[in-house]
Amino acid sequence: MKHNTPLTKDDAKEVGHAVGTIIEFAARTLSTEFDLDLEDLLRTFTRPACIEVMATRYLLGLHQGMSNGEAAAEAGVMLIQTWADSRLEAKAIVDAQRRSTDTPLAGGAA
Repeated sequence: MKHNTPLTKDDAKEVGHAVGTIIEFAARTLSTEFDLDLEDLLRTFTRPACIEVMATRYLLGLHQGMSNGEAAAEAGVMLIQTWADSRLEAKAIVDAQRRSTDTPLAGGAA
């Protein structure tokens, strides 16, 4: 695949297959390691924005001279790390909101 020219139809199929494989492996890993729902993970990871980011990251790796496997691994690790960071951030927001509603009002009757 030439990295400085538009993708051919065959190149696009190859990238699509690679991205699908990356997403599947990431979802299966999270599902197995953390007992998470595989279908939910696949729904999340196959949203158009996620697919676009994964394809871009994979192609960037290839453009930087990585092998297909190296580019796929890097993209997969990035997907898992981004997903985990987002979950931690969402949990922190929910926890903060929960704490703020559990705090008694100042000056209120006990």
